[in-house]
Amino acid sequence: MGIQGAALGTVIAEYLGAGYITIVFFKSKKLTTRPGWTAVKHARIKSYFTAAKLGINIAMEDFAWNIGNPVLIRILNAIDEYAAGIYTIVFSVALFVFVCRLGVLGVFLAVLADEFVRAWINLWKYLRIVKRWKPAD
Repeated sequence: MGIQGAALGTVIAEYLGAGYITIVFFKSKKLTTRPGWTAVKHARIKSYFTAAKLGINIAMEDFAWNIGNPVLIRILNAIDEYAAGIYTIVFSVALFVFVCRLGVLGVFLAVLADEFVRAWINLWKYLRIVKRWKPAD
């Protein structure tokens, strides 16, 4: 089936994955923040519009990426069949490095935020102690 088969397989996998995640999200008893159907039905419509306004930019960027990448691969295939393979390998390595760096930076940021919050808590504790302190006469 070629490209059509790959596209069909991707669409089927995406829909099956979305369905599975939806079922697990609403049926699982292990999730601590699990909405019920009544909460979803009775939610204010404004919150849905707010979420849509925030998400539309990300969706459009993802759409542009998913359109642009196959066009780039087609151009590279027109140049040379090895060019698309080299691009895929280089891009995969670069993406792997980016994801690893992003993970390390995320952990670093979490530790830094934790230390910052603890420092502020300790500062306020010490300030309360100093404020209550009265010198002995």
